[in-house]
Amino acid sequence: MIQKKNNIRDDFPIFKNHPELVYLDSTATTQKPKAVINAMTAFVSDDYATINRGIYSLSYHATQKCLAARKAVQNFINAKSEKEVVFVKGTTEAINIIANSYLNHVITDSDSILLSDMEHHANIVPWQQIVSPNQIKVCNITNSGELDWDDFKKKCQNNPKLISLTHVSNVLGTINPIKELIAYAREHTDAIIVIDGAQAVGHMAVDVQDLDCDFYCFSAHKLYGPTGIGVLYGKYELLDEMTPYQTGGDMIELVSFEQSTFTKPPAKFEAGTPAIMEIMGLHACINYISTIGFKHIQEIEYSLYEQLINEVQSLKDFTIHGESNHKAAILSFSIKDIHPHDIGTIMDQEHIAIRVGHHCAQPLMKRLAVPATARISIGCYNTSEDISKCVTALKKVVDFFK
Repeated sequence: MIQKKNNIRDDFPIFKNHPELVYLDSTATTQKPKAVINAMTAFVSDDYATINRGIYSLSYHATQKCLAARKAVQNFINAKSEKEVVFVKGTTEAINIIANSYLNHVITDSDSILLSDMEHHANIVPWQQIVSPNQIKVCNITNSGELDWDDFKKKCQNNPKLISLTHVSNVLGTINPIKELIAYAREHTDAIIVIDGAQAVGHMAVDVQDLDCDFYCFSAHKLYGPTGIGVLYGKYELLDEMTPYQTGGDMIELVSFEQSTFTKPPAKFEAGTPAIMEIMGLHACINYISTIGFKHIQEIEYSLYEQLINEVQSLKDFTIHGESNHKAAILSFSIKDIHPHDIGTIMDQEHIAIRVGHHCAQPLMKRLAVPATARISIGCYNTSEDISKCVTALKKVVDFFK
C-alpha cells in the first residue's frame, strides 16, 4: 500500500493550495507539477518570442526550444524521426486532421472503416463527417469490457480502409492489446491504423515503431502538462502524401495570388503561430514523467487501484463497469437507484473530485445499458489516504439514499 504522503504529491501546488482536495479525475485531466508551471512561466517571462524565420536572438532561441521539445516527443514515443511529430491542440484535432487530410482523399463509397464500442466521441464524430453511417463498422466488446477478438477478426474480413481504436478506454479502463491487434490487421487487411493514445501516454511507455501503428494521437493535459497542446504522430510517408487540413502562415513554401505550395511535414500541418508556451509545458511534462519513470507510476496507480477495489466490495448494490484482466487505474461504477450526478454532488461536498456522466462515450453507455456512470481515476499524486476518504464518502452516499 502506498504511504499517505509521498514526495510526488509535493510537486503539485494544487494540493498545497487546497489541502482538503482529493482529486480522482485524472482521466479527464491531470493536475500540473511545479516543473511544468515553472517552465511555462519562465519562457513567457524570460525567453518569449514567436518562432521560425526570426533572425533576432530571442526568436532564434525560442525556435531552438521548440525544436528541442519536438525531439523530446520523438524520443518519448520512439518515433523514427522528429519530422513525424506534429504539434496539434490535442487528440481531437489530431484525429480530425487524419479524417480530413487523409481519409477524405482516399475513401470510396465501397470502403468501410472499423471502430469499437468503447471509443470516445473524438474517435467517432470526425469519421462520421467523412463517411456514411453504413460505412462505419463497430467491433463489439465483451461483458467484461474487453475488445471481442472473434468479432474483430470477423470485421477485418471486410478489409476496412482504416481502423481506429483507443489504446486505453476512458470509461472501462481496458488496456487494449494494441500491438497484437495491429499485427493481425497488418496480416489480414490493407488498413491504415490509428490509435487514440490519450489515456495511455501518462501511464505506460509507448513505442510507436514497436506498435507499428500509422498514426498515434495524444494530449499533453492528460500527461501532467498544459491544455491546448498535443501530438499527432504519423509515419512520414503518409504525412508527406497528405493534404493540409488547415492552411495559412508558417506552413507554406511559396504563395502567389495564382497558387500556393506547402512545405514538408511536420510544418505542413502547423498553420499559424503555434502554442509556444504550451509546447514548453509539453517538453517539461515529458521530462517530469521521465524522472519518475513509468515503473514507479504504475506501482503507485495499481497499488491504489487494488486498495480501491478491495474497499468498495463492502458497498451494497455497487456495480463495476469494466472488469478486464488488463486495466488502467480507472473505475467506472453505478450504485443501484442512485443517479451518478447525485453521487458526484455528495462526493464534492466531501471534497472528493470524481467524474460523472457519459464521459463522451454515449455509444458505450448504450452498450452498458446505463444513462451514465460515476468514474474514479487515479494519478501518480494520489495516496492511500485519498482512496480511504473516497470510499468513506461513497458509504455516506449509500447511507443517505438508502
